[in-house]
Amino acid sequence: MTTMTKRKADSINAATAVPTEQPTKKTRRMKVLSTSKLTKQQCQIYKTNKCNSPLLRLPPEVRNRIWTFLLGDKIIHIHGSKGSKDKRRFVHSICSTPERDEEPASIPDHGVYLAHHINCYVPYPGEILPTVSSALAVLIACRQIHQEAALLPYKLNTFECAKLEVLGPFLQALVPAQAHAIEMLTISNMSAYSTATFKKLVKTRLRGLRKIRVYVRFYGEAVPAEHDVDPVAQSITQLKGPALSSASVLTFRWKRGDDSSIDREEPRAWAQRVEQALLTTQD
Repeated sequence: MTTMTKRKADSINAATAVPTEQPTKKTRRMKVLSTSKLTKQQCQIYKTNKCNSPLLRLPPEVRNRIWTFLLGDKIIHIHGSKGSKDKRRFVHSICSTPERDEEPASIPDHGVYLAHHINCYVPYPGEILPTVSSALAVLIACRQIHQEAALLPYKLNTFECAKLEVLGPFLQALVPAQAHAIEMLTISNMSAYSTATFKKLVKTRLRGLRKIRVYVRFYGEAVPAEHDVDPVAQSITQLKGPALSSASVLTFRWKRGDDSSIDREEPRAWAQRVEQALLTTQD
């Protein structure tokens, strides 16, 4: 009798208990813009803009040329992150060097790339927030422009990081669709770096990487032979992907007095081996 009464009481308590609020699971945004959630009013505005705007009435191929001219052909220097992991913002700057980098035929006596872009960098960590190109303002003009061009700043520009340690958190901070759109990447001061998390990020996020340029600085130490374990070469080849079609590995030294005795052929052969490894067909 006591057992039955207790069971009945438990059933009543369960039926009348106030349900506890379950914590909502935070979902990560996968796309830059979702058009499946438009209201009727938004659809009408969308249609009106498409019919009345002189810009949106242009043929798609003409608009694409405008977006390319406005949003592409730049070097974006990524310097590092600020804030916690959930609110990470990356300090970046638009390249201010008017001339394009030239690939030297032989090892230069100093860091050509670093010297070329010395005025492009902002103080770090500092208090400067990420710089914003005024050209990006066009992306918030209307939904159609955003839908057409939101990924083009990632697709059409070259992203430059000094080291792989910066590239990993940068890829994590992007919406996956943005990371997938990146096609051109420069690592300006390559050093050995490898973690399981980084390898996974490269595999899942840099799917569209098509062109890579890597600068490796030597301080006078011997270049690893082909059969030696080479952490720097292994770190570079982590960036190998199915879409990669162009790879440049450039070595340089700091100028230290008379460098006439430096062997230039050995580092050049090393760089060629790494390039071949990058462009080897994926399994």
